[in-house]
Formats: sequence, C-alpha cells, structure tokens
Amino acid sequence: MRTSDRLGLKLPFSDDFYNIQDFNDNFETLEKDIEEVEGRVKQSATEAITTFDWLAGQPGVTYEVVPQDNGSYDKWLETLTKDNSQIARRASTESRDGWTVEVELTLPGKAKVSQMTTWTETGDVWKGVTA
Repeated sequence: MRTSDRLGLKLPFSDDFYNIQDFNDNFETLEKDIEEVEGRVKQSATEAITTFDWLAGQPGVTYEVVPQDNGSYDKWLETLTKDNSQIARRASTESRDGWTVEVELTLPGKAKVSQMTTWTETGDVWKGVTA
C-alpha cells in the first residue's frame, strides 16, 4: 500500500486485501480537509467586508456613496479613494429576496480581492451566502 502525496490517503495496490477501515479513514481525512477549506473561504469573505469598513474610517481615505436607479437606495455604489486612486468598491443591490453585496479591494502591493455575498431573510434571520 502507498499513500497519496498531498493528503496521505491510503492507496492500496490492486493485489492488496481490501480494508474497510482504510476506506473510512480516507473519507474522514477528506471531510476534515473540506471543512478546513470551507472555513477559510468564509473567513476570507468576512475579511473583505470587514476590511472595506475598516478602510473607510482610515485617515486620508475618502468615502463616497452614489445612489443608482434614479436616486433610489435600492442600488448603490460605494467607493474608497486615497491619493486620487480608488482602493475599494462595494456595490449593493436590493432585490425582492434580499441583498447582493459585491466587494472589490485593490490595495497597493496586493492582488485584487473580489467577493460577492447574497443575503436572504427567512423569518427574522438573515443568511449570507458567498460565491
């Protein structure tokens, strides 16, 4: 039997005896890694929104919000600029089912970060799903 390079999954050879515990161990390893990746994705989404809000309050950063759709607040665009350069943008759109919020961060020396979160209300609870 050998193991995979990345996750250490048990990979029996074709002439090895089949062991159900090896199969179960492999699936437990996969579930653990998937859960870890999901956690990092959720953390990244939260960080983009939090970073936008934090940047908006920093010295030298200009915050501007422009209503879209003939002046209503059903859709708006928020921008952050510093030294005449846009460093962040957040577009929010209200729909019948909830809100869609798209955040784009362009920070000096960093790769551009984008995220879109759709918020829906069920009863009194809001749930955000990040794509």
